[in-house]
Amino acid sequence: MGSITSPSGAILTLVAVGGVMQRYQTMSRNDLIRLLSSAEARLRAETDQDALGQLHDLELHQIELELSNRELIAAQTELEASRERFSILFDFAPVAYLGLDRNGLIAQSNLAAAKLLGLERAKLSGLPLGAVLGKGNRSRVLNYVRAAFASDGVTSKEFRVRVRGSAAERDLRLDSCITIGIDGSSQCLTTLIDLTELRRAQRQLSDSHHELSALIAAAPIGIGIVRQRVFQSVSPRLLELTGYSEQALLGKSARMLYPDKAEFERVGRIKYPAVAAGGVGEVDAVWRRQDGSLIEVLLHSAAIDASDLDAGVVFTVLDISARKQVERELEAVRQQLELALVGGDVGTYSAQLPGGPIQADARYLAMLGYRPGELVLDGDTWLAMIHPDDRDNLEKRIPPLLAGEFDSFEAEYRMRHRQGHWVWVLDRARVYRRDAEAGTLETAGTHMDITHRREAEGRVVHLVEHDELTGLLNRRGIMRSIETIYAQAQRSGRPFALAILDLDHFKAVNDAYGHLVGDIVLRSVAATLHDEMRSADWVGRWGGEEFILVIPDCDKATAMVTLDRVRGRVGERGIETEGQTLHITLSAGLAVYQAESETLDGLIERADAAMYQAKQRGRDRSVAADGEDGEQAIFVAGVIRDAVQNNALEIRSRPLLDLRSQEWCGEELIARVPHPSCGELDSGSCLDLAQRLGLMQQIDHIVVDAACRRLQAERLDQEAAPGQVVMAGLSDDSIRHPGKLDALAEALPSEAATRLVLMVDEARITLRPARILDALGPLLGRGCKLAIDGVCGIGSSHRFLIEVPAAYLVLDPDLVVRCGESQRARALLSGILSTAGALGCITIARGTNDEQTRAQLKALGIDRLLVASSN
Repeated sequence: MGSITSPSGAILTLVAVGGVMQRYQTMSRNDLIRLLSSAEARLRAETDQDALGQLHDLELHQIELELSNRELIAAQTELEASRERFSILFDFAPVAYLGLDRNGLIAQSNLAAAKLLGLERAKLSGLPLGAVLGKGNRSRVLNYVRAAFASDGVTSKEFRVRVRGSAAERDLRLDSCITIGIDGSSQCLTTLIDLTELRRAQRQLSDSHHELSALIAAAPIGIGIVRQRVFQSVSPRLLELTGYSEQALLGKSARMLYPDKAEFERVGRIKYPAVAAGGVGEVDAVWRRQDGSLIEVLLHSAAIDASDLDAGVVFTVLDISARKQVERELEAVRQQLELALVGGDVGTYSAQLPGGPIQADARYLAMLGYRPGELVLDGDTWLAMIHPDDRDNLEKRIPPLLAGEFDSFEAEYRMRHRQGHWVWVLDRARVYRRDAEAGTLETAGTHMDITHRREAEGRVVHLVEHDELTGLLNRRGIMRSIETIYAQAQRSGRPFALAILDLDHFKAVNDAYGHLVGDIVLRSVAATLHDEMRSADWVGRWGGEEFILVIPDCDKATAMVTLDRVRGRVGERGIETEGQTLHITLSAGLAVYQAESETLDGLIERADAAMYQAKQRGRDRSVAADGEDGEQAIFVAGVIRDAVQNNALEIRSRPLLDLRSQEWCGEELIARVPHPSCGELDSGSCLDLAQRLGLMQQIDHIVVDAACRRLQAERLDQEAAPGQVVMAGLSDDSIRHPGKLDALAEALPSEAATRLVLMVDEARITLRPARILDALGPLLGRGCKLAIDGVCGIGSSHRFLIEVPAAYLVLDPDLVVRCGESQRARALLSGILSTAGALGCITIARGTNDEQTRAQLKALGIDRLLVASSN
C-alpha cells in the first residue's frame, strides 16, 4: 500500500493487490502525473469508482519507481567503486597486462607491461603490439590477435623479441582471452610472461644433458640407476661390461648380475648403511656376465635423494678383474718374500735422508729387542744406536749417497740391542726417489742379523790369531794390532810403548817339572798379564816363553811403571803344582815410539835388545831401550804407593756455584799426592800412574770416605749451609770391584746419602751401563745421586740416559769452550740442555770463577759452575 499527491492537492491512498499495477510499469512519471490529473478530473465529474481505483494504482507504481531509482543509484555507486578497484589492481598487478583491439593496437597497459616492453604507458597507448615487439613480429602478432578474437577460450603463443632499450633478445609468452565491455564492445585481454631466464635455463639444462650423455657414453666406467633394486637406466659401458642389451636389463632386478643370492645380499649389507646416511657406498663385488663368465667389479653407490631412497640410487661400476689378478699375484710374491725374510731373519725399512723418519717393520725392530711402536727411528736415533767404532765410517758414506754418486748402499755394522749388547747387521739399501732441488732422497732396504756369522768369523779369526794354550793373541794377531797402533801413531804423533817380556829360567822349570807344568806356568803368567793391563792395552804371546805388551797413548815414565807393576804381580803370584808353589820372574825390555821416521821393525828390535840387556843385568827387571831411564817413573810410583798405603793423600775441594742464585751449593773432593821435593805431583800423570799401579780403587775409597765424614760433620754443624752436596769421582777399578762400595752403602747414614753425589765418566757409562748400575745400585738405593762427567765428549752417546738415573750432567770442557766460537756447538749444547731439563738433570760446567765465565755459562743456560781452581 502507498500514497501519492494528486495535482489538486488531494492525497490518495493506493492499495496494491497482485497484478493491478502491471499495465502501468512501462509509463514514465510525467505520463503517470498527466494520467492521474485526467483521472482526478473524471472523478470530480463523474465520481466514478473505477477512476478512483485507477488513481490508486498509479500512485502505488510511483512509489515503486522511487524505490527502484534508489536501488539503481546504489548499484551505480558500487559499480563505480568496483571499477576503481579493478583499475588499481590492473595498474599495479605484478603480471604484465595489455588490452588490444581487433587490429592489435594497444588500448590499455599496466605498469608491469610498460616496464617489460621498455616504454611509458602513455607512449604504448595506440601502438601496434607487433611494432613494439620488433619488426619481424608484426604479422605474427596480428595473426595471433585475430586468432584470439576468433577463439572462445585462452589463446597462447611464444615470441622471441627484442624490446626497446635492450640489445638482448627475450622470450615472451602471450596468453589472451576476449572480454565484452559494458557498452557491448569486445577487447583482447593479454598477459605477457617473460620466459627468457626459464628458456635460458632449459637450454643450459639441455646442453648439460647432452654433455652428460656424451660423458657417460665415453666414460670408462659403467653407470646406472636402480629403483627398488630394479634397473631404470644403464650406460653403454655398463652394457658392454655385462654383455647384456639395454632391453634385457631395464625393468629387471639387479640380482640377475650376481652369481648367487649370498653375494647379492653381502654387497647390499656393506654399501646400504653409507647410502642411507647420504654418503657413498663402496664395495668390491663379483658379477656374472651374460656369457656366464665372472668379473670382479668396484661399485660406488649414492642415493638420488637421501631423504627418500625410493627415488632411486645411482651407481658406477669399474672392472677391476685385472687389478685383482695383479694383487693376487703380488700377494703371492709378498708371501714368498715374507717366507724368505722370515727364514733369513731379514727386516725391511724405508728412510728419508737426511734427517727424515725411518719406517721399520716388526722384524727389523725385533732384531734390536723392540716391539712395533716402542721405538721411533730417525737419522739421529739410528746413528746414536750404532757402535762408536762403526759410526764414523757410516757418517762418511752418507754425503756421497746424497750427492748422487751412488744409488745403493751396503754396510756391516753393530747396533745396540735394547738389553745393552751389540747386534751385527748387514744393511743393504737402494735409492728409489731423489729430490735434487731439496737435496733429499728416499731409500728402501733390508736389515739382516749377521751376529751369528760375525761371531763365527770372530771365532775363526780368534783361532787364527790367538794362542791355543794361553788364549792371548799369537804372534800373527798381536802383530796385526801393533801395525794398527803404529799407523795411528804415525798419523797422530801420539806415543805408544812396546815391551817384550821373557820368563826367567823357564827351561829349568820344564826340565824339572815337565812340559805339562810348563804349560800351567805359561797360562798363569798369561792370565796375570791380561788381568793387570787396561782394556785399551794389547797382550800377546810372542813365542815360546816370550810375551809382548803394547800400551797406546803412553810416555816413557808411565810405561816403565806399568811394566814393573805387571812384573811384580807375576812374581807375587804363586803357581801351585805337584804340591809345590812356583814363583816366576820376568825380564822385560821397553821401547817407546819416537818419531815418524822409525820403522815398526826397528821399534821391535829395540825392545828385544832391551830385554836381553835385562837378562844380562841379572834378570827380574825392566830395561828401557837406548838408555831410556825408568828410574824417575819408578820413584814416582813409589811415592804414590806410599801415600796411599800411609793415608798421606791430601783431599782438596772444588766449590760448586749455583749460577742462578750466585750461591755456593756444594763441592767436589779430589785427591792430591804430595811430592817430597816439588810439593805435589801433577794430577794427570798421578792418576794415570795410580791406575796402572792398581791403586785407584783405594784412592776412590779414601775420597768417598772423606766425603762421608764431611757430610756427617756438616750434619752435626748447625751453622753449615743446608742442602749442599759433596761430589766424589769413581774410577773403573771401583766399578769392576764394588765390594768396598757395598760396605760403604751399609754404613752410610741416609741423611748423608741424599747429599753424596758419585761421579762416573761418560765413556765408562756408555760402554757398560748395566755393570755400572749393578755396582752403584746399593749406594743409589740409599739415596745417593749419580753425576756423569765428560758429557758430550769424543765418542759420546746419550742413549745411556734411558737406563741410567743421572741427576747431574758435567759437560765436557771442550764443548763449552767451543760454544763461544761455533754455532753448531751451541746447537748441540742446546739439545743436551733440553734433554737434561726434560729428564730433571742439573747441568754443570767446569771453569774459573770470574764474572765473564759466569755470565757466559748463564747465558748458555747451564745451571752450575764447578770452579777449576782448588782451595
